[in-house]
Amino acid sequence: TATGNINAHIYNNYVGGNTTRDYDAASGSFLNGDYNVSSDATAPGTHKATGKTDYASYFVNTSSDYHLKNSSLNLFGLRGKDLSSTFKLDIDGQTRGGKWDIGADQYWVSTTNAKTNIRGGANFR
Repeated sequence: TATGNINAHIYNNYVGGNTTRDYDAASGSFLNGDYNVSSDATAPGTHKATGKTDYASYFVNTSSDYHLKNSSLNLFGLRGKDLSSTFKLDIDGQTRGGKWDIGADQYWVSTTNAKTNIRGGANFR
């Protein structure tokens, strides 16, 4: 909970699992924002996802690694707002590109151990 008169601008955040309200402000304060996700119904903004409580399906490890397991569009039905005019790097120092995800980390599809199985008659030219 914020204290004092604070006008917070909150974009692209997931807040969940709190015992009271996920997003809360003290009397006289204002939460402004959009493209947020919460486990309750308090996410600010027009573009938001609420009631998202299946933490184990969202994050790599809910006690130590909050990297997304998939894109925020697939997890929450919501993409983040492009904030590249303010910053471009995610928490790992990787440049965010294309569609932004919710949270500090931009989800990337790993191609390190990708395999392609081709069955049937294929001609490559």
